[in-house]
Amino acid sequence: MVPNIVRIREACKAAGVPVVYTMQPGDQHPSRRGILADFWGTGLTTGRDTEVIDELTPDASDIQVTKWRYSAFQRTDFRQLLAHYGRDQLIVTGVYAHMGCMLSAADAS
Repeated sequence: MVPNIVRIREACKAAGVPVVYTMQPGDQHPSRRGILADFWGTGLTTGRDTEVIDELTPDASDIQVTKWRYSAFQRTDFRQLLAHYGRDQLIVTGVYAHMGCMLSAADAS
């Protein structure tokens, strides 16, 4: 999966398509986790488990959005960011496809 995501990212950069990373921070205060705390407890602690793997580390031209819910559109300015760049389509990849990727893709419509 990782080599394929690397190729997608490189193709986007070559075509001038913005690359956006959405990531949940570690050590979230319980009030920020909401119902996530009911399902998953305190969440990840800050450290390697909350970092992007080396092969996909964002570079200076990439955009990073702090994600607070499964969907990247909830409690973020992601929709406004896409509008700012004149984008109305997404390529969604990631490791939490069963939740985060799926709900972000569904909320994109």
